[in-house]
Amino acid sequence: MRITDNQVASHTLESFSTARGRMDAAQLRVTTGHRFDKASEDPVAAGSLIKLASQSRAVTQYQRNIGAATSRLNLEQGSLDQLTDLLTRAKELGVAGGTDTVNDAGRKAMAAEVGQLLAQAVQIANTKSGGEYIYGGDRSTTVPYSIDTSGPVVQFSVAAPAPSGTRSVEIGASQTVTAGSDGTRIFGTSSSGMLAALQSLAAALESGGRGQVAAALPGIDQALSGAQAMTAETGARINALDVASNNLQALATQYAASASDLQDVNMEEALSDLVNRQTAYQAALAATSRILNTSLTDYLR
Repeated sequence: MRITDNQVASHTLESFSTARGRMDAAQLRVTTGHRFDKASEDPVAAGSLIKLASQSRAVTQYQRNIGAATSRLNLEQGSLDQLTDLLTRAKELGVAGGTDTVNDAGRKAMAAEVGQLLAQAVQIANTKSGGEYIYGGDRSTTVPYSIDTSGPVVQFSVAAPAPSGTRSVEIGASQTVTAGSDGTRIFGTSSSGMLAALQSLAAALESGGRGQVAAALPGIDQALSGAQAMTAETGARINALDVASNNLQALATQYAASASDLQDVNMEEALSDLVNRQTAYQAALAATSRILNTSLTDYLR
């Protein structure tokens, strides 16, 4: 069978193209650090990577939700601590004002201070975060409570409808947490709850009656107990979010490791493979150059 120079040249070019392609593929693996560049090169691994990417995106969103919920609950816990302090002070004033050691003028002064405490409580009730009232419930853009300091006794009022409703955030697959409490649960309505108890105490101290002051104190005690219970509940929610955040971080690390196992190359092996393919390609070039330069004249010599 006669083999022409054209056939030799064509076969040589084809071999060079294949060898060069293998060398380029090895160089790409070293450059990118990936075992494959197209899904068709390893469909099974590519499918697993797509699934891992979807799971990783979900984890990232859960982490964002936890961050937002934690920020909101930390703000709530801080405000509850303030409420506990001012209710404790209100109770001290109520206990002192219910004794014979304080005269009517002293009780009126105490009434003014309790009025200031009520105004501070309303200010806390109207705390905003990110343009929303954190205790506004379903109507988070509406001011939940207002205050009137024009009269002898400070008066508060509640938005209509009352601030109620909470929002839940997803922190895992089929796992949600309530990110805060509404105003009605913490501060009450126009006739009951923390603000109403402060207003009743201020009115009792203003009237100067010891019996009225004593009657107003159980409302303060109840409000104080409620604030302390809410502080503990909020702290428990924050702890739960911390645990969930740590679990998600571990899961994200696991997903990243799995993705690396599927796609990343062993760099030492990849470099060794690249060097071997470069050496083979260069050797093929040198050998072919010697063969193609050999002619019939060279043989006859």
